[in-house]
Amino acid sequence: MKSRKIKLDTPQFGWVGEKETRTLVKALGQGNCRFVGGAVRDSLLSKTVQDIDVATPLTPEKVMAALKIAGIKVIPTGFKHGTVSVVFKGRTFEITTLRHDVKTFGRHAKVAFHDDWEADAARRDFTINALYLSPDGTLYDYFGGEKDLKDGLVRFIGQAEKRIKEDSLRILRFFRFHAWYGKEDLNPGGLQAIAGTIKLLNKLSADRVRNEFLKTLRAPNPLPGLRGMKETGVLGHLFKGGKFNLEKLGKVVQLEAGLDMTSALRRLAALITLDEKEAKNIGVRLKLSNRAQTRLVAMLAGVLPENISKKDAAREIYLNGKEVFMDRLILRGGEVSEIKSLLKFAEDFQIPNFPVGGADLERQGIKPGVKMGTILKELETRWVASDFVLSKEQLLKKVS
Repeated sequence: MKSRKIKLDTPQFGWVGEKETRTLVKALGQGNCRFVGGAVRDSLLSKTVQDIDVATPLTPEKVMAALKIAGIKVIPTGFKHGTVSVVFKGRTFEITTLRHDVKTFGRHAKVAFHDDWEADAARRDFTINALYLSPDGTLYDYFGGEKDLKDGLVRFIGQAEKRIKEDSLRILRFFRFHAWYGKEDLNPGGLQAIAGTIKLLNKLSADRVRNEFLKTLRAPNPLPGLRGMKETGVLGHLFKGGKFNLEKLGKVVQLEAGLDMTSALRRLAALITLDEKEAKNIGVRLKLSNRAQTRLVAMLAGVLPENISKKDAAREIYLNGKEVFMDRLILRGGEVSEIKSLLKFAEDFQIPNFPVGGADLERQGIKPGVKMGTILKELETRWVASDFVLSKEQLLKKVS
């Protein structure tokens, strides 16, 4: 184990000195808590910290009692497995008792509590997630996680295959963490273990798969991780029969970077060669929300021409909405300057209201029904083709 002192009076570690953090540490006792996982990892990279994980040798009962004495409201989020939560003004602390797995059941485990910090670190997934920071600024590194973090290497703790068999979600987490923290090639040992354990993905719920996969796609550069997923057969296993277009995804990622806008759903559409039917199947398979499924299908239901005029863009926006137009525009590709101009046009465009309604046709003796619907559709098509210029009177003159 390596340990060293780090300076806490820096912006990236400002959360350690926040009143809420100090209150929590005082309640538990400085020697009874160390920060661990994402907060430590991201602070070392000068990234923004949101929620904070705390490890402690205190049993869940003692944690609850200590916080109650301090007047801190506690939520027993995972009490059975040693975890309770505290929310301070939007900042969430998850406090978990040091533990090891007695027996694992897929994503679940029977755990035993103890006071061995290294044993607690040994049960975690990757070295970069097993960095502990005490409130006095001592960084504890049991498995070389700090060097891996600097090198951009995502590496399993211990035997990769064993860690995956304990929790098959670690297959997808491996690629997700590389997408966000990796620099070079993916760890060969991890890839080899994953290739041999792919069938364990069948144990995961659609919700788990969706969440991890979309988090991977959201990364600034998800391509290396996705190449690894393709080479190991993970992509093919998740999306059976799918064809994967990493080149198109790369263009979309590059374009989104230039536009400063990212969409995991749009990247999914770029990655997987889909028609509308398959898009619906993917939406159902990943249990996307109804809105997300509708958007995914819509962005693939039409293709914008390479040189689209603003008049044609206005028609597209009217017929399909601004969001779908923007998705199709970015998926189509092109020069950043041209796309920025069209995106600005779309943002500013005021979608007009079709001036003719059923009541107008009724006044002309047309009763509600199929015929009225057909006429309304024909009039709307004429109106859109006129670039929304034809007036109600002009349109009604065309009703026979």
